[in-house]
Amino acid sequence: MAIIDCYFHEYSSRDRIARKVHKGSGTVSREIEKFKNEINSRGLLQATEEYGVNQIVEELHGLSIELKENKITDLESI
Repeated sequence: MAIIDCYFHEYSSRDRIARKVHKGSGTVSREIEKFKNEINSRGLLQATEEYGVNQIVEELHGLSIELKENKITDLESI
Protein backbone atom coordinates (compact mmCIF):
# COMPACT_ATOMS: atom_id res chain seq x y z
CA MET A 1 0.00 0.00 0.00
CA ALA A 2 1.39 3.40 -0.99
CA ILE A 3 1.87 6.28 1.43
CA ILE A 4 -0.88 8.48 -0.02
CA ASP A 5 -3.27 5.55 -0.19
CA CYS A 6 -2.68 4.94 3.52
CA TYR A 7 -3.15 8.66 4.16
CA PHE A 8 -6.71 8.46 2.84
CA HIS A 9 -7.61 5.18 4.50
CA GLU A 10 -7.62 4.04 8.10
CA TYR A 11 -4.10 5.15 8.98
CA SER A 12 -4.55 8.27 11.09
CA SER A 13 -0.98 9.16 11.96
CA ARG A 14 2.18 9.48 9.95
CA ASP A 15 3.92 7.06 12.32
CA ARG A 16 1.31 4.38 11.58
CA ILE A 17 1.67 5.00 7.85
CA ALA A 18 5.45 4.71 8.17
CA ARG A 19 5.15 1.35 9.93
CA LYS A 20 2.70 0.08 7.31
CA VAL A 21 4.87 1.01 4.32
CA HIS A 22 8.19 0.28 6.07
CA LYS A 23 9.51 3.82 5.63
CA GLY A 24 10.60 6.53 8.04
CA SER A 25 8.11 9.09 9.31
CA GLY A 26 10.19 11.82 7.62
CA THR A 27 9.73 10.09 4.27
CA VAL A 28 5.99 9.88 4.92
CA SER A 29 5.81 13.57 5.82
CA ARG A 30 7.74 14.57 2.70
CA GLU A 31 5.53 12.43 0.44
CA ILE A 32 2.35 13.91 1.94
CA GLU A 33 3.73 17.44 1.48
CA LYS A 34 4.71 16.60 -2.10
CA PHE A 35 1.14 15.37 -2.72
CA LYS A 36 -0.34 18.56 -1.26
CA ASN A 37 1.99 20.69 -3.37
CA GLU A 38 0.97 18.69 -6.43
CA ILE A 39 -2.68 19.47 -5.68
CA ASN A 40 -1.87 23.18 -5.39
CA SER A 41 0.08 23.28 -8.63
CA ARG A 42 -1.83 20.85 -10.88
CA GLY A 43 -5.25 20.57 -9.28
CA LEU A 44 -7.00 17.92 -7.25
CA LEU A 45 -8.14 15.67 -10.09
CA GLN A 46 -4.77 15.43 -11.79
CA ALA A 47 -2.89 14.91 -8.51
CA THR A 48 -5.23 12.19 -7.28
CA GLU A 49 -5.03 10.40 -10.62
CA GLU A 50 -1.24 10.54 -10.58
CA TYR A 51 -1.09 9.14 -7.04
CA GLY A 52 -3.78 6.54 -7.70
CA VAL A 53 -6.20 7.76 -5.05
CA ASN A 54 -8.91 9.29 -7.24
CA GLN A 55 -11.51 6.69 -6.25
CA ILE A 56 -11.18 7.28 -2.50
CA VAL A 57 -11.22 11.05 -3.03
CA GLU A 58 -14.42 10.73 -5.08
CA GLU A 59 -15.96 8.59 -2.30
CA LEU A 60 -14.98 11.15 0.34
CA HIS A 61 -16.43 13.93 -1.81
CA GLY A 62 -19.71 12.02 -2.06
CA LEU A 63 -19.76 11.48 1.70
CA SER A 64 -19.13 15.18 2.27
CA ILE A 65 -22.09 16.08 0.06
CA GLU A 66 -24.33 13.57 1.81
CA LEU A 67 -23.39 14.92 5.25
CA LYS A 68 -24.01 18.49 4.15
CA GLU A 69 -27.37 17.65 2.56
CA ASN A 70 -28.45 16.00 5.81
CA LYS A 71 -27.08 18.90 7.86
CA ILE A 72 -24.76 16.62 9.80
CA THR A 73 -21.58 18.15 11.18
CA ASP A 74 -18.40 16.13 11.46
CA LEU A 75 -18.80 15.94 15.25
CA GLU A 76 -22.35 14.59 14.98
CA SER A 77 -21.26 11.85 12.60
CA ILE A 78 -18.83 10.33 15.13
